Amino acid sequence: MTQVASKHGSTPRASSSQATTAVLKNLEAVGRDPTIDDLLHRLKLDSAVDAARLTSSPSREKATAMQPTASPPYTLKALPRSGLTAVFPTQSSFERFCAALDKKMAELRSLRSGAVASYIPQLAKANPDSFSVAVCTVHGDEVQLGDFQQHFSFQSCVKPFTYLLALEEHGSERVHSFVGMEPSGVAFNAFTLNSQRLPHNPMINAGAIVCGSLIQSGINRADRFGFLQDKCQTFAGGLPVQLNYSVYSSEKETGYRNYALAFFMQSEGVFKNPKLSINEIQDYLDFYFQACRLEVNVRSVARMGATLANGGVDPFTQTQVASHKNVKNVIRVMFSCGMYDYSG
Repeated sequence: MTQVASKHGSTPRASSSQATTAVLKNLEAVGRDPTIDDLLHRLKLDSAVDAARLTSSPSREKATAMQPTASPPYTLKALPRSGLTAVFPTQSSFERFCAALDKKMAELRSLRSGAVASYIPQLAKANPDSFSVAVCTVHGDEVQLGDFQQHFSFQSCVKPFTYLLALEEHGSERVHSFVGMEPSGVAFNAFTLNSQRLPHNPMINAGAIVCGSLIQSGINRADRFGFLQDKCQTFAGGLPVQLNYSVYSSEKETGYRNYALAFFMQSEGVFKNPKLSINEIQDYLDFYFQACRLEVNVRSVARMGATLANGGVDPFTQTQVASHKNVKNVIRVMFSCGMYDYSG
């Protein structure tokens, strides 16, 4: 028999068939999460068998350290092939989801198509074999698989958060006097404005540059970046978020199109200040470059996504870190405009 580590001590577990029966009974007792069940259905996996294949973790201390603050008893277990960890409430359908996700990861790891990004020279140096997935739910369930400790620059995934920070500081009416909220239908970095002579939305480069220009505009550059970094760490549940200076420098040296976009917008009156100096426009661009070059990993990004999905509430501390109204606006714009060249 094996031992399953939990915060209440170790309990014996018998055969796989007995474990399968116990898991199914527990799932029936607590009810099933329809979202997770739908994902399992799409994967077409035998979730009960996969759940039975979960094995115990030797690290009881880690289980206690990772558990959310306001949740039912938590158990730490290791997934069968990767040996990596998942944290979830006992007797939860998330256990079945973790096993299904691990199986799908194993199927996909052998794929070698595609190429790493090279539009910024430093990005071309990324390891093409790195592969990781993290999931965090609004209930505080977490799983990380693959190279989940490896960091990477946030790039355009930061745009919902710069938009959110602009909304938090200025409100929707003022923010949308500078940027629209409809898809452009053209490329994410196109030289185009809407009928009001504004960038089409905050999810394209022009709109994100404008949203960044509104964030803490009255303080110096270092403090503005510190504010952004602190806020992103808050959205990530306290996980570290740093600046990838090498990628930032690479973009600053070669981001000609973004420089052109910023000066194009100034020529069109988008910033609503005809007396802006070249240095001030450069400051706007620096902030945008820094925001996109924040360094994260899949776990911190998953937590940030869960905070948005939870209406601005941190799933682990239950702290309201952004207003529900503003988060709702962000999610709406993400749905309609967040598909890059597929929406614009």
